[in-house]
Amino acid sequence: MRLRVAAWAALALAAPLATASPAAADGVLCEGIEPDTRPVAVSDNTHLPFELLGVARATELLEARGTSPGEGVRVAVVDNGVAAPGPLVSLPLADLRYGPDRPVVDGHGTIIAGLVAGGERAAGGPTGIAPAAEIVDVRVYDEGLEGGGGIGQGEVVAALEWLAQNAEREGIGVVVTAFDVPPSAELRRAVAALSERDVVIVAGSGNRPADENQAGFEQLGTLRPGEDAVDEIFPAGYVDDVFAVSATADGVPVEGGAVADASRTVLLSSAIDAAVPVWGAVTLAPNGSTCVLDQVATSWAAGIAGGVVALVRSAYPEENAAQIEARLRATASGSLSTPTTATGAGVLQPVEALTQDLAPTRTGAIDDMPRERVVQPRITAPRPDPDPVAGTLADARWWGLVGGTAVVVALLVRPLLARRREG
Repeated sequence: MRLRVAAWAALALAAPLATASPAAADGVLCEGIEPDTRPVAVSDNTHLPFELLGVARATELLEARGTSPGEGVRVAVVDNGVAAPGPLVSLPLADLRYGPDRPVVDGHGTIIAGLVAGGERAAGGPTGIAPAAEIVDVRVYDEGLEGGGGIGQGEVVAALEWLAQNAEREGIGVVVTAFDVPPSAELRRAVAALSERDVVIVAGSGNRPADENQAGFEQLGTLRPGEDAVDEIFPAGYVDDVFAVSATADGVPVEGGAVADASRTVLLSSAIDAAVPVWGAVTLAPNGSTCVLDQVATSWAAGIAGGVVALVRSAYPEENAAQIEARLRATASGSLSTPTTATGAGVLQPVEALTQDLAPTRTGAIDDMPRERVVQPRITAPRPDPDPVAGTLADARWWGLVGGTAVVVALLVRPLLARRREG
């Protein structure tokens, strides 16, 4: 049975992780900030995923090469509009229904773009993972999903087709999609065409329905043994062409000794390539504020992962999309040979992606390269010092043994011979 979760992106704004403390993300929360909200606030919170992923160190490594994170990379945010999180590129999107001149009425797209490429806060501190990247605003819906709006498959297909046709000319290297639409032959073709244009398509792998009134709640509202949503969430389900990401509960505070569990709010899926921590991220709101996210949701994971992809693409501009994806999977914290339905190959590791000596082929293949290790030699008995007369002494002992044996034999045989002569 096909399950429709028409607005799982909205869950990112409505489903905080159950184990989070009410005051855990004390600061300016993104939830509820509208484009016309005043005053404009600046959060001084620590950007927790930024720290957990080691992005500061990755930035240092890039800058030592003379490159800024995301430099030379354009990231298309396919969503409900971006309210200028930094270098915002205005392109002629005449073929699309929603033009860039339409007012932004909801913060979802701006939050994602801020996670990708938001600049340094006025009070200091980072927002975006790859602040030197440029954001291309590609709108496929207007209303906020939690307000009853929906995403039409036709708009998504048109946007992806437009990106496929213009990616090379416009220098678009990453596309971020944080929504779910029904699968179709047209959508599959559009995704495949975009992938063939050397674009990394980052997609959220899906949030767990949190309300019994939401579509799919009966089937996926509660975690069940063997859950796999690979055939339920698209475009993430197009595993050959999409880099699907999930969210982890890393950094989420707990109460009463409970264990933070991301599977309470995100779906398990074999489509997942990797995961990222999202709770406590600092990003941009549509009114220009910097704000904090206090939910674990795959919309935000797509934004952070999109920033990581842009950062790595700026470090390896000569590598194609398949090589970049292979580099990210091979250096994730888990196991490439045994991915899980929770985190895929593991949590992304930007520093490892920049420092591991890998040589992915143009098809994304990486030869097995075991880490260098010191092998402890087996313990053996000590060998004696060389003795120049040892061989002579051994020979003497041998001939002495032979001679002695001959004498004994002669003594035994002599009486027998004597008796024969007497007879």
